[in-house]
Amino acid sequence: MTAATGTGPMLRLLGMLPAAARGEMVRLYTELLATQVRSIGERLRTPDDPEVVALVHKVAGSAAMMQDQDLSLPARDMEKALREQRTADALACWPLVDAAAARTLAVLAGQASPAAAPPLLPPSLPPAT
Repeated sequence: MTAATGTGPMLRLLGMLPAAARGEMVRLYTELLATQVRSIGERLRTPDDPEVVALVHKVAGSAAMMQDQDLSLPARDMEKALREQRTADALACWPLVDAAAARTLAVLAGQASPAAAPPLLPPSLPPAT
C-alpha cells in the first residue's frame, strides 16, 4: 500500500467550491460514506457476496474523486483482494479502510458549516470588487 497524503487535497478541493455547493457536497458525501462503510462492515460476514465488492468499489471511487487518498488507497487494496478472492487479505484491509473512513468523516464534520470551511481564495489573491 502506498503512503497516504491525508485529507489536505480533499479540503483544497472542497475549498474551491462556493459555500452552498460545498455544504451540499459535504452533506451528501458524509451520508453516502457513512452508509456504505456501515453496509460493508455488516456484509463482511459473507465476503464472497458480490455486493461487498460493489460497495468497496464505490467507497474507493468516491474517495478518489474527492482526492482522499487516505481512504481510496486502502479501499482499492481491499477491492483488489476481494476480486482476486484473497479473503484473508481483504479482511486485513478492512480495519485500515474503516479507520480512514472514520478520519474522513471527522474532517467532513468540521466542514459542515460554511464558516468552518477553508477560504475560497488563497490569501494572496484579493477578492473581486
